[in-house]
Amino acid sequence: MWTAGWSNDSTRVAAVGRSGKGYIFDPRQSTKPVVTKALPLQPLKPVRLVWVEDKVFLTGWDRSRNRLYTLLNPSDLSTVFTQNLDTNLSPLLPIVDEERKIVYLAGRGDMKLRQVEIGGVTGFQETIHPLQHGLSSTSLAAVHPTHLDVMQAEIGRVLVPVVDKDGDAILPLGIKVPRRQLIDYHEDLYPDIMGTSESGVCHNCTLGS
Repeated sequence: MWTAGWSNDSTRVAAVGRSGKGYIFDPRQSTKPVVTKALPLQPLKPVRLVWVEDKVFLTGWDRSRNRLYTLLNPSDLSTVFTQNLDTNLSPLLPIVDEERKIVYLAGRGDMKLRQVEIGGVTGFQETIHPLQHGLSSTSLAAVHPTHLDVMQAEIGRVLVPVVDKDGDAILPLGIKVPRRQLIDYHEDLYPDIMGTSESGVCHNCTLGS
């Protein structure tokens, strides 16, 4: 297997093998996959997988050796949408903002971060964020939502590994939503997220409250 991941409700596991086949497992019912399908991916090329709500988001290469990302229905692994990109040889690493259904993507050597928002008429909307330096490795990290600058309409902050004039560095890239005024808390930008109360018990907490 190249990649595998639990669904958000912890009932299913999605996986992709080196053959380019996709699998959906219900591990409480059987050790065999409940869905198996040959995906339109280049075999033997790395694949990365994350769940976005009840869908499976993959990055890999198509059979023409172009990088791509695609969203699949786990019920039958049918395609919701596919976007072909470029011929870069580095895998695209996806990290997901589950509350907003946004996936951030980049690979080693990339000079841009892709922001893919799931939904809308076409199924997704892509925004490009230019980087000052190319990624020095295939790795990304997201700052926890409770540390975002909510009064500046920041909805995400991605930590990008780069090499600058001083050597290895981490570039924090803030993702902000344009707003005419920033003097008020913009409640519509910040859905409830999982948090921890003072008692240590996990509850749904409103970001910024």
